Amino acid sequence: LTTVYDSNSGIVSLRASNNETLTDVYDVRSTIVGFGTTTSGIGTHHFLVSGQPDGAERSARLESTFGQGTGTIRLGTFDINNVSASTSIVRVSAGTTSAIHQVAIMANSKVGDIVVVPGTFSATNNVTGLGTFGGERVGNEFYLNFYPDAPYNVELQSFNEVFYREMDFDNQANPLSYGPTNKLLFLTAYDGLNGLRANRTNFPIKHDGKPIYMKEFDPSNTTLLNYASGLFTMQDHFFNTGEELLYNPKSTFVGVGQTAMGIGATANYAGVVTDRLPEKVYPIAITPDTFKLATTPQFARAGIFVTFTDAGLGNAHELEFTKKLSKSVIAIDGIVQQPVTFTPINHKLDHNGHYLTGGISAGISTFNISGISSIQPRDLLLVDDEFMSIVEVGFSTNVAGEVLGPISGVIASGAGVTFPTVSVKRGAVGTAATTHFDGANVQIYRGSFNIVKNELHFTDPPKGNN
Repeated sequence: LTTVYDSNSGIVSLRASNNETLTDVYDVRSTIVGFGTTTSGIGTHHFLVSGQPDGAERSARLESTFGQGTGTIRLGTFDINNVSASTSIVRVSAGTTSAIHQVAIMANSKVGDIVVVPGTFSATNNVTGLGTFGGERVGNEFYLNFYPDAPYNVELQSFNEVFYREMDFDNQANPLSYGPTNKLLFLTAYDGLNGLRANRTNFPIKHDGKPIYMKEFDPSNTTLLNYASGLFTMQDHFFNTGEELLYNPKSTFVGVGQTAMGIGATANYAGVVTDRLPEKVYPIAITPDTFKLATTPQFARAGIFVTFTDAGLGNAHELEFTKKLSKSVIAIDGIVQQPVTFTPINHKLDHNGHYLTGGISAGISTFNISGISSIQPRDLLLVDDEFMSIVEVGFSTNVAGEVLGPISGVIASGAGVTFPTVSVKRGAVGTAATTHFDGANVQIYRGSFNIVKNELHFTDPPKGNN
């Protein structure tokens, strides 16, 4: 890399030259940050999708800041719960002297540590960097600070690339275009050598890249939905007239609500007249790529459809099949897998008085039930709406419902009482761990996979070479 100054035009050029063999091709890319007058360019660019409010992104943002003085100058203010790191290019100037710095700041939200990593800098007039960088935390905010050397009264211009702690893989941001350039944001994840993500149990179900069992749409997109005619246009919707679908208004934007779409007043599946699209709807398939919706299966078969009055709230409303397992045959290496299937075996949550005055919270994975007959490892328990995968089953010693030791089958004596006990993995096959109370039904299921929304969930990671 070399720099060339053209005194006639007043332009400084940075050039990359291939000094190796002529057959080698170099891909040269650069990010150009221009520091002009201190009163311009102060602002923030958010990487957003269409319709997403500023600040609702969870990926990255670009911002420029300005400060001046002889004391501590803050170049960046970040929320430690949302932001994990920022990299900055900073121009520090005092009179005719200036320096360009690269600096990064990182924050650990669990322990509150702030780490600042100064990078290289270049200076004019044979001076040092005119000061030093440091970090500071106050409450839920952390700061990137500059501490000027005495006796300089400095001006600072900073370009910050701010990275969020949470990565929003649901929304691919639009490019930032300025002049002849486009700046794109890509999010990706990597598996560590000793990480657990390689033991993956959930996979999206698609046909030619299109989701099969759940269709997501933006209700404000009038090219997708004609409000007056009620006609949806979705390539390969896979719906059959009159089958039951679950409608779920949803938003993928932080801070944006979610409410059902408005419709002309009509009776829903329960016979109640409503002007909001109900949670159960029934399609009227027009073509493989177009359909309308009805509020009862009888209306769907008769061709009586709804029309829409407003978009409700949310950018990602869902239409989900209900009979997914009965429509699916899953095979791995030629072996057909068994879907999660009901068995007539059931028990109750019992004798968990130590937890929640009779129950288990989402964090409890070993607890008591009324019986353990016919339960074996790898079975699934369904408690309310949560599946749990059995790890171990037996008896344990309890006092007031608190499990005191391992599941061993040893009959307790004295103050201890022996209860049937299970140890489980909570929130199995696509369900969420929630609180349950003594007396709740514990139903035994068996099988190797479940389908939730448009994801296939296995009880164990499928292993193999294919």
